[in-house]
Amino acid sequence: MNIRTSLSGAALLLVLLPSGCGDSTSAGTDSDTTTGAPEEPPVELDASGCVPKCVEDVNAATITKIEADCEVCDHPPGQEICEPLVECREELGWLKIPEGETACFSFRFDDSFITPSELDDLSQACSDLGTNAEYFILRAGEAPAGTTVTVSCTWSPDPAMDCPML
Repeated sequence: MNIRTSLSGAALLLVLLPSGCGDSTSAGTDSDTTTGAPEEPPVELDASGCVPKCVEDVNAATITKIEADCEVCDHPPGQEICEPLVECREELGWLKIPEGETACFSFRFDDSFITPSELDDLSQACSDLGTNAEYFILRAGEAPAGTTVTVSCTWSPDPAMDCPML
């Protein structure tokens, strides 16, 4: 399935998904494997796809883009499992769901139209919210009613600097 980002999202679901569904510890809580500190829970996204927290750019050397460390997941209704989504492929200016998948995501971050591609442009709605990240979900069909999408990311240690309008 191909789709241009300029199409209206009427039949598409835009959502952000949290990465880091977490490994359960014996206490039943998620923890960061390097520090032992509790991981923040995933952020559930609405249809806008705007991430309501400030995502850390894990490679600040690439000044024309944000490189995020996030996991996007579908959560089927009534289940507490993370079904990770894969990144969409780009072909000739179109987003495409990889073969064998039923859905994929596209990470959007470009609020200043620095890159030549329109596929990474942050929507006006997300820009107005002051976020630095958006996830666009492309599906081959509709997700089951009640499915939620979450995103877990490495969050910015300095959101006041990285996302001053958030």
